[in-house]
Amino acid sequence: MRENIRQQLKDESAATEVHMENRVRDMLQKAHEERVIESRRQMEATRAVEGELERTRTELNTEVRELKARLDKLENKTNEKSPIIRVPPKRRTERGDNTVPVLVKHMNDLAKENKWSQDKRVGRMEQYVQAELRRVLQLTPSLSVTIPPVSSDPVQLRSQQEQVPVPHHSTKVKRAIDQAQKAVKRRSELAARRYDALHKNETNGS
Repeated sequence: MRENIRQQLKDESAATEVHMENRVRDMLQKAHEERVIESRRQMEATRAVEGELERTRTELNTEVRELKARLDKLENKTNEKSPIIRVPPKRRTERGDNTVPVLVKHMNDLAKENKWSQDKRVGRMEQYVQAELRRVLQLTPSLSVTIPPVSSDPVQLRSQQEQVPVPHHSTKVKRAIDQAQKAVKRRSELAARRYDALHKNETNGS
């Protein structure tokens, strides 16, 4: 009887040991499989990061090349030589060097030509403003504003603008007339100042 009990206990102990060994083996196998799966995931993530870094590096290199090309282009434009202005040789006569009088005469001619061109532009502007002013007045027949004639002399234009009477009329039309008169006055004063300056330069040069 005792022998049977001892054998039974021995068999149960052996079965328990085998069961525990199998369980431990299964746990180790499962842990190994999980480690393999995690390692593969890490490798895939590393490859994805490396691919993203490579793509970013390529884009940055492309942008750097484009910026370098732009900088080179700007440097080339900056280093372009300015056109050389050739000065004609001095003209000499039997009496000596007359370069200074020639330059003075040339400067006076340029000043006169510039004055004539400015007066012409101012005259066109005056005519345009006068025409706009007349058009505004035609839109309101009840108004009676005396429009002075356009003068070619900037000094006379300065005083003409102060002689335009402005009757009582609507605010919109009055504002348009005031703006037109102010524009004419500003142009006239600017032309007068330029005329005075050119006249002063011509007087000093002569």
